[in-house]
Amino acid sequence: DHAHPPIHPVRCGERGQFNDESWRVYELITRHFLACCAPDARGNRTEVEISIAEEEFATSGDIVLDRGWLDVYPYSNWVNDPLPQFRNQEVVAFSLLEMAESRTQPPPLLSEADLISLMDREKIGTDATMHDHIQKIQTRTYAVKNADGRLEPSRLGLALVQGYQRFAAEEGMDLSKPILRARMERGMEAVAAGRQRKEDFLHEALDIAQRCYAALERNAPALDHTLGQHFSSQLDVGRRAQVVQAAFSMCRCGASMELRRHMPGGPPGGGAVRGRARGRGRAGRAGRGRGRARAVRGRGPVQRGRAAVSRQELFLVCPNGACGVVLRLSLRSDQTPTAYGHMCPICDFQVLNIKNEETQRNHQLCPHCFNYVPQVADLQQDVELQLELEVLLRLLQSSLRLFECRLIVVWSLWYGHRGEHQHLPVQEFGSYVSSDEAKLCC
Repeated sequence: DHAHPPIHPVRCGERGQFNDESWRVYELITRHFLACCAPDARGNRTEVEISIAEEEFATSGDIVLDRGWLDVYPYSNWVNDPLPQFRNQEVVAFSLLEMAESRTQPPPLLSEADLISLMDREKIGTDATMHDHIQKIQTRTYAVKNADGRLEPSRLGLALVQGYQRFAAEEGMDLSKPILRARMERGMEAVAAGRQRKEDFLHEALDIAQRCYAALERNAPALDHTLGQHFSSQLDVGRRAQVVQAAFSMCRCGASMELRRHMPGGPPGGGAVRGRARGRGRAGRAGRGRGRARAVRGRGPVQRGRAAVSRQELFLVCPNGACGVVLRLSLRSDQTPTAYGHMCPICDFQVLNIKNEETQRNHQLCPHCFNYVPQVADLQQDVELQLELEVLLRLLQSSLRLFECRLIVVWSLWYGHRGEHQHLPVQEFGSYVSSDEAKLCC
């Protein structure tokens, strides 16, 4: 597959040089190599079709003439299974007819070998990458291996496939099928063989990826709905969460939204303290002075480097039955939200102020735009909105900064509208945002 040369033995090995498992691997590689160099196995196959009262029956039998490479490679077998001699159009008598009663059975779950065979048939991946693909779907918990070593789709995997199938009904491209991946694999093979230019392949592949992304973005609500049928939705979790403060901030419908906190189940602590700790005094094996502490087990959340900060699941819930909006706020435990005295000009929800209790710094975000990112192309067409954004941003300019790369005050919109450079100078952002970050931020 052009990924690496075939695996082959490079010198003779003795049984005593290996443990049991290593010897089995070495023997498999060596016998496979020798079988590739051995003569073909030859045999005859007889196929018979018999008609009984307009019902068709078929069977076959094999006769091995020369075992060839089969003598070298015992992992495959070809046995003699001869049939009696028949003549064409011969009439034969049968002695027994059996009608077995049974029920159809679903196909068994795929083993890793079964999946590799299917991937090879559908041209997904190469010999060098197939195992990585299989490992990746397990790492992402789309599938898990059961006690029998077979791959079983998880609830997330089933939900994702059903979501893609619903997306296919809307857009006509089914991302749960291997068609697009196989097409890209064929393109890469063509580039490796010199039948296609690399630039042409990249242009085509990027065009397909961009169209898929745009289509997924258009159909995100439908995909969310399908996934929500398998998992507790944000609406359900938010509405069941405990009320922390009523009348917290304003919804776009005019009602006062409630701030709620979701308390996930499970005992606190019990995690592992990991990573390196730097500091003065005694630190691991470094002794006095600066040093690094080795990983230790302990109670509490997983920590890397400095003390880990847990996250809190907060929700803004509109009590207005005709509205019922639920917005999720995933904040660190050292961040405190409060209502801010401005309404977002994009969605008419009240802006929130987020205070970091450790650094005492503040930044603002719109809770609705944080959850539902508006399209830049749509905003660029609204000149009046750009002017409102400019006024709001100049009011917030001293404290505005990036927050998890998802918040949406679009600094460059009105600058692009006025024909100026898309990146604002650093001084326009106060001390928190660099000019390189000034694309989409809030």
